[in-house]
This record gives sequence, C-alpha cells and structure tokens, in this order.
Amino acid sequence: MKSISEKKVIVKGSAEFEKLIFQDFCEWLKIELGIEKISKDILLNYKKMPKHIYGDVDLKSVLDDSKKEIKINLDRTFGTSALLKVIAHEMTHIEQIYNMKLGVEDEWMTWNNNKIITVVEYKKNKDFKKHRDLPWESQAYQNAEIYPNKYRQTDRLEKLAESDPTLKYIVDNNLL
Repeated sequence: MKSISEKKVIVKGSAEFEKLIFQDFCEWLKIELGIEKISKDILLNYKKMPKHIYGDVDLKSVLDDSKKEIKINLDRTFGTSALLKVIAHEMTHIEQIYNMKLGVEDEWMTWNNNKIITVVEYKKNKDFKKHRDLPWESQAYQNAEIYPNKYRQTDRLEKLAESDPTLKYIVDNNLL
C-alpha cells in the first residue's frame, strides 16, 4: 500500500498543460480542504455527462475502502477554467464524505447524520434550485466559486508555468 505522501492525482485524456494545472490544483485543494491525508489516488476522468451535469464524484469509489482511487468524472465540453470550478465542487463532496458530513444510509442521502432525500429522489431530481439548496450542494457550489479564484492568486501557477510553454503562455496572458 502506498504511503499517504505517495498518493497522487491522475488526469486522463487532457492536454499536458491541463494535466499540470489539474494535478497541482487538486494537491493544493486537498490541503485547503483539510483532506491532504486522503489514503487514495484521485482520478480525474473525462466522460460524456448527461445534460446539465458538469461532473460527478463516484460515491462508491469514496465510500468503498477496497477501491484504490477516487474517481471524479468531468464533462469534456468545458474549458480549463470552468473545469477548475467543477473539480472544486466535486472535491468538496469528497471532503464532506471524509469528514462524515455527507453520507448514504439505508438508501438515504444524509447530512450530519440527518436523512435529507432518498438516493432515488436525488438522482431523479431535475429542479436545479432544489438541487442547489441541498446543504452539501450549497457548500460545494460556494467552494466552486471561491477556490479556483483563490488558487489563481497563489504563485503556484507561475512556478508551474516554467515547466510547460503552453501553460506559460496561458499564465502570462492571464487566460485562465
């Protein structure tokens, strides 16, 4: 088994500059969210998503201790900047699960051990406002706005850009 310090972020199907950004963003975000000691790799995977769904975290990959990686699916149609928001949103759900705020119990989605909505209702829900008002979603949407901007204000991107000419161009021209 890998030690916690060997856990990594794996990005499949991205351009090299995106891999660099997404890996670094996830590593930074794990620290910001207080889940840097997570005992699994994180896999960012592009997938054709249903309409109005931009990404999701595979709950089984988080909850099942036998799984070696946590899988976050991303909608391929979005650009890098938008995907940072999606990653922050989904990483927030991972933090919520690891800190036992969000859970699944007897086919119910739970928040702080209170049953909120059945898993079936949650998956069938098409009402965006109702979805966004769920406590775990509300927090994830807030973090999706906060963390990408906070990350851009660090010096990490500039340091990272030194290793890739495309990323250097993006950073130098403030395109992210």
